[in-house]
Amino acid sequence: MDRTISSSITFLFKYIFPVVWVSGFGFGALKLLFQPQDVIFNGVPGAATPADQLFVLVMWGFGSAFVLWVTVPLKRVCLKANGLSVSNYRREILIPFGAIERVSQNVLFSGRHVTIYFRYETPFGRRIKFIPAGFGKLAFWKEDDVVKELRRHAKRAKPILKAK
Repeated sequence: MDRTISSSITFLFKYIFPVVWVSGFGFGALKLLFQPQDVIFNGVPGAATPADQLFVLVMWGFGSAFVLWVTVPLKRVCLKANGLSVSNYRREILIPFGAIERVSQNVLFSGRHVTIYFRYETPFGRRIKFIPAGFGKLAFWKEDDVVKELRRHAKRAKPILKAK
Protein backbone atom coordinates (compact mmCIF):
# COMPACT_ATOMS: atom_id res chain seq x y z
CA MET A 1 0.00 0.00 0.00
CA ASP A 2 2.99 2.36 0.30
CA ARG A 3 2.34 5.02 -2.31
CA THR A 4 3.43 8.63 -2.71
CA ILE A 5 0.30 10.74 -3.13
CA SER A 6 2.03 14.10 -3.43
CA SER A 7 3.43 15.40 -6.69
CA SER A 8 6.94 14.37 -7.72
CA ILE A 9 7.74 18.05 -8.29
CA THR A 10 6.95 19.09 -4.72
CA PHE A 11 10.66 19.65 -3.96
CA LEU A 12 10.93 21.92 -7.01
CA PHE A 13 7.87 23.95 -5.96
CA LYS A 14 8.91 24.12 -2.30
CA TYR A 15 12.60 25.04 -2.63
CA ILE A 16 13.68 25.87 -6.20
CA PHE A 17 10.76 27.87 -7.64
CA PRO A 18 10.58 30.42 -4.76
CA VAL A 19 14.30 31.15 -4.95
CA VAL A 20 14.23 31.59 -8.73
CA TRP A 21 11.05 33.67 -8.72
CA VAL A 22 11.91 35.95 -5.79
CA SER A 23 15.51 36.55 -6.88
CA GLY A 24 14.71 36.86 -10.61
CA PHE A 25 11.80 39.25 -10.19
CA GLY A 26 13.71 41.03 -7.42
CA PHE A 27 16.73 41.56 -9.67
CA GLY A 28 14.51 43.16 -12.30
CA ALA A 29 12.63 45.29 -9.77
CA LEU A 30 15.82 46.55 -8.12
CA LYS A 31 17.46 47.18 -11.50
CA LEU A 32 14.41 49.25 -12.49
CA LEU A 33 14.59 51.13 -9.18
CA PHE A 34 18.32 51.90 -9.10
CA GLN A 35 19.27 51.91 -12.80
CA PRO A 36 16.09 52.84 -14.68
CA GLN A 37 18.04 54.23 -17.64
CA ASP A 38 19.32 50.69 -18.41
CA VAL A 39 15.89 49.04 -18.34
CA ILE A 40 13.61 48.82 -21.36
CA PHE A 41 10.14 49.70 -20.15
CA ASN A 42 7.20 49.63 -22.57
CA GLY A 43 9.70 49.18 -25.39
CA VAL A 44 11.68 52.34 -24.56
CA PRO A 45 14.97 52.40 -22.59
CA GLY A 46 14.63 54.45 -19.41
CA ALA A 47 10.91 55.13 -19.89
CA ALA A 48 9.82 53.98 -16.41
CA THR A 49 8.36 56.74 -14.28
CA PRO A 50 8.82 56.80 -10.50
CA ALA A 51 5.24 55.51 -10.21
CA ASP A 52 6.13 52.58 -12.49
CA GLN A 53 9.20 51.85 -10.39
CA LEU A 54 7.17 51.89 -7.17
CA PHE A 55 4.46 49.71 -8.71
CA VAL A 56 6.97 47.05 -9.84
CA LEU A 57 8.66 47.11 -6.42
CA VAL A 58 5.33 46.71 -4.60
CA MET A 59 4.27 43.91 -6.97
CA TRP A 60 7.58 42.13 -6.28
CA GLY A 61 6.88 42.35 -2.55
CA PHE A 62 3.30 41.10 -2.83
CA GLY A 63 4.22 38.47 -5.40
CA SER A 64 7.11 37.19 -3.28
CA ALA A 65 4.90 37.00 -0.19
CA PHE A 66 2.26 35.08 -2.17
CA VAL A 67 4.79 32.66 -3.67
CA LEU A 68 6.26 31.94 -0.22
CA TRP A 69 2.79 31.61 1.35
CA VAL A 70 1.84 29.00 -1.26
CA THR A 71 5.10 27.04 -1.50
CA VAL A 72 6.75 26.95 1.93
CA PRO A 73 4.03 24.83 3.63
CA LEU A 74 4.14 22.10 0.96
CA LYS A 75 4.96 18.59 2.15
CA ARG A 76 5.73 15.24 0.57
CA VAL A 77 3.03 12.75 1.58
CA CYS A 78 3.10 8.97 1.29
CA LEU A 79 0.18 6.70 2.00
CA LYS A 80 1.19 3.77 4.22
CA ALA A 81 -0.84 0.89 5.62
CA ASN A 82 -1.00 2.50 9.08
CA GLY A 83 -1.10 6.21 8.24
CA LEU A 84 0.56 9.04 6.38
CA SER A 85 4.29 9.50 6.09
CA VAL A 86 4.78 13.28 5.91
CA SER A 87 8.10 14.93 5.05
CA ASN A 88 9.44 18.44 4.62
CA TYR A 89 12.63 16.90 3.12
CA ARG A 90 14.53 17.39 6.38
CA ARG A 91 12.25 15.46 8.73
CA GLU A 92 9.76 12.67 8.20
CA ILE A 93 6.94 11.70 10.56
CA LEU A 94 4.20 9.09 10.56
CA ILE A 95 0.70 10.33 11.32
CA PRO A 96 -2.03 7.71 11.87
CA PHE A 97 -5.25 7.93 9.87
CA GLY A 98 -7.19 8.41 13.12
CA ALA A 99 -5.49 11.77 13.60
CA ILE A 100 -7.12 13.17 10.44
CA GLU A 101 -9.96 15.50 11.32
CA ARG A 102 -10.87 16.56 7.78
CA VAL A 103 -9.49 16.90 4.27
CA SER A 104 -10.15 19.72 1.81
CA GLN A 105 -8.91 20.80 -1.59
CA ASN A 106 -8.68 24.21 -3.17
CA VAL A 107 -10.25 23.40 -6.54
CA LEU A 108 -10.15 26.97 -7.85
CA PHE A 109 -6.41 27.38 -7.44
CA SER A 110 -4.36 25.87 -10.25
CA GLY A 111 -2.04 24.04 -7.84
CA ARG A 112 -4.95 21.91 -6.57
CA HIS A 113 -3.49 22.03 -3.06
CA VAL A 114 -4.89 19.49 -0.63
CA THR A 115 -5.03 20.41 3.06
CA ILE A 116 -5.22 17.77 5.76
CA TYR A 117 -6.36 19.01 9.17
CA PHE A 118 -5.42 17.00 12.26
CA ARG A 119 -7.17 16.50 15.59
CA TYR A 120 -4.02 17.45 17.49
CA GLU A 121 -0.75 19.34 17.06
CA THR A 122 1.88 17.42 15.05
CA PRO A 123 5.54 18.40 14.56
CA PHE A 124 4.33 20.07 11.32
CA GLY A 125 1.36 21.80 12.96
CA ARG A 126 -2.36 21.08 12.96
CA ARG A 127 -2.51 20.94 9.17
CA ILE A 128 -0.34 20.09 6.21
CA LYS A 129 -0.63 20.99 2.53
CA PHE A 130 0.48 19.07 -0.51
CA ILE A 131 0.01 19.03 -4.26
CA PRO A 132 -1.53 15.71 -5.34
CA ALA A 133 0.38 13.51 -7.76
CA GLY A 134 -0.62 13.29 -11.40
CA PHE A 135 -2.81 15.55 -13.41
CA GLY A 136 -6.06 16.81 -11.95
CA LYS A 137 -9.46 16.31 -13.42
CA LEU A 138 -10.32 18.45 -16.41
CA ALA A 139 -13.23 19.88 -14.44
CA PHE A 140 -11.48 22.31 -12.10
CA TRP A 141 -14.41 22.36 -9.67
CA LYS A 142 -14.10 18.64 -8.84
CA GLU A 143 -11.85 17.26 -6.13
CA ASP A 144 -9.06 14.80 -6.87
CA ASP A 145 -9.67 11.13 -6.07
CA VAL A 146 -6.93 11.22 -3.42
CA VAL A 147 -9.09 13.59 -1.33
CA LYS A 148 -11.92 11.06 -1.26
CA GLU A 149 -9.46 8.26 -0.50
CA LEU A 150 -8.00 10.15 2.49
CA ARG A 151 -11.50 10.84 3.79
CA ARG A 152 -12.31 7.12 3.58
CA HIS A 153 -9.17 6.20 5.53
CA ALA A 154 -9.95 8.81 8.19
CA LYS A 155 -13.56 7.63 8.49
CA ARG A 156 -12.55 3.97 8.93
CA ALA A 157 -9.88 4.72 11.54
CA LYS A 158 -10.58 5.15 15.23
CA PRO A 159 -10.20 8.88 16.06
CA ILE A 160 -6.98 9.71 17.90
CA LEU A 161 -7.26 12.84 20.00
CA LYS A 162 -3.64 13.20 21.17
CA ALA A 163 -0.23 12.26 19.88
CA LYS A 164 1.35 9.22 21.52
